[in-house]
Amino acid sequence: MLTREPLNRRAFTLVELLVVIGIVALLLAIALPVIGEVRKSARLRAAQSQLEAIGAACESYASTYGGEYPGHFANAKFAEGANRNSFSETENLVLSLMGQVNNKPLRALNLGGSFTLPTGYHVDLDAVGAGPMGPTGRPREAFYTPKNKELVVVEGAKNDNDMPEFVDPASGMPVLYYRLSTNVKPVADDSVPGGSASGRVGRENNAMYLDATDLVSTKGNAFNQSAQSMLSSSLGSSANRNLAWLLIEPEQSDLTGNDPNNDAKDVIAGGFVLLSSGTDGVYFDKNNNPDPSDTTISDLDELERVKDAHDDPVFIGGTK
Repeated sequence: MLTREPLNRRAFTLVELLVVIGIVALLLAIALPVIGEVRKSARLRAAQSQLEAIGAACESYASTYGGEYPGHFANAKFAEGANRNSFSETENLVLSLMGQVNNKPLRALNLGGSFTLPTGYHVDLDAVGAGPMGPTGRPREAFYTPKNKELVVVEGAKNDNDMPEFVDPASGMPVLYYRLSTNVKPVADDSVPGGSASGRVGRENNAMYLDATDLVSTKGNAFNQSAQSMLSSSLGSSANRNLAWLLIEPEQSDLTGNDPNNDAKDVIAGGFVLLSSGTDGVYFDKNNNPDPSDTTISDLDELERVKDAHDDPVFIGGTK
């Protein structure tokens, strides 16, 4: 009778196990940063696509309301009678595209260049998303339909209420909106269409976010924008100068000096601006600069270095 010899199964030695573990660890060390960069790039592409979609909605709004882009008003009464001051332009964007300001046609808000909500209007927070009022005074369909978790009340904004904002998918922070006025100087502290303010872009029109010390993203992370953002008023006039540089389109601008933010250089080509905070949650975080102690953009070379160090999406749309 034939018999088989039992097979001798040799176990891995400790050295072999350590070699395998080392190879796996090396592969993970190589793969994880690549995977992280791919995920980051995907989030930034989603954020940029969102800005483009909101920009298209702004164009549709303008074609409906006589060439006027969303905004501006600041002082208003809520439906329950409480006063609310200093609506941000970002909140204006939501109300304009989605509604609803009740009692009178929304188009009247864009006539006369006043930040004050006229007598007879009120903001109905329960009706946000019901569509803005049409020229005839009847509600019309919303110009923009946000995706899931894209329309959220962001906590921590200065002087905030329950008014929701559009948030970007990369960081869960508000998408900042600026409607350009007709003034010559690119950026100043304020800007009122048809008024006497000095800037085409008013930095303070979104100060409730840029100057917040504890702005909480929809992901649960809190950010001290006031201490970190290159657009915070903590930098004084440098904040206006930085914003002017960041909105430059060099190929369309006639830069003859080192400071684009003066009366001689209208460097912003477009009618409105949308700005996201990128994946780090801070609007142009000065800590990401090549030299964190240098918080002022002074020339075109420095602008390129700053842009290379940040991933904050910017969209400039419309016409002057």
